Amino acid sequence: MPDHTILEGSSPDENPSGGTPGDSSTIIEGASADSSTIIEGTQARAEASFNLVPGGVFEGYTLQRPLEVTSGEADLWFIADAQGTEYVLKLYRYGIKPKKEITEKIRALGHQHSVRVIADGATSGRSFEILEKIEHGNLDEYAGDKPLEEEKLKVVVEELGSAVAHLHEAGIIHRDIKPANILVRTIEPLDLVMTDFGISSVSDVSLHMTSENRTPLYSAPEAFTGQVSKGSDWWCAGVIILKLLKGKHPLEGLTNDRVTYQLVTKGIEVPEEIGKDWQLLLKGLLTRDPDNRWAWGEVEQWLGGKRDIATQYEGVRKEDRSYRYQSY
Repeated sequence: MPDHTILEGSSPDENPSGGTPGDSSTIIEGASADSSTIIEGTQARAEASFNLVPGGVFEGYTLQRPLEVTSGEADLWFIADAQGTEYVLKLYRYGIKPKKEITEKIRALGHQHSVRVIADGATSGRSFEILEKIEHGNLDEYAGDKPLEEEKLKVVVEELGSAVAHLHEAGIIHRDIKPANILVRTIEPLDLVMTDFGISSVSDVSLHMTSENRTPLYSAPEAFTGQVSKGSDWWCAGVIILKLLKGKHPLEGLTNDRVTYQLVTKGIEVPEEIGKDWQLLLKGLLTRDPDNRWAWGEVEQWLGGKRDIATQYEGVRKEDRSYRYQSY
């Protein structure tokens, strides 16, 4: 199973098998079929020891209720300490291990644009994190599934743009930026933080290959061919801004296959009915060629009122269809 990244500030477990030294519940990679029953039984005992039910105890914290989100990499719970202060438990599944290079870089950045990690470690063969509880939900909840007022949206652009730039300064490509992964720490002033670095990459080059999963609706066209760069994150930002401006995703309702086809063959159209200022920003960010796509430098200029910034927006490609008719 490939490595996965945990959220910022975490330290990887030194035991390569994923458990603490001497832990009898550790999964043995490459174990033979004859030992599978023993391993499954050990995992079951480990699961029972977690007591993942409301009122159960984990590392001295009381479990309150599971988060109502779908996560393939971890169990997520609201928890509380002895004083009643609430946090979030992220308990990773067996075999999912931290990427040391990601966690170290994110820790070095501090917590200006990332969720605070209160504690981390491993128990019974599974990594875990105790995270700060973000009170105001994610960016979709903040917007309320309706067009966001333009003045508020400009603040979002500044916060989101500076958060992406903050990651890129450390050489981190998030690769799955979407409203669900952007949390609202405070509303006044607006403080957005990034979360879920499960498929993030560290890259010292402008473009590299990847086979990891991502969310199709927010993926850049080049990501579907296995290539990602820092520019891929800026495409995600452009799609998010368009969604917040219009109140819905431009490809809402399409199947994943159709979304993929649309992005790879055509791109995303910048609506003519929106204001010229917003058209300029979106054309810069939704440029299909990642080498010509806007990044923080251009976005920051746009926020400062500059409107003569060049874009290489290609528009939406039209389908070329030809039909042949043959008489019999």
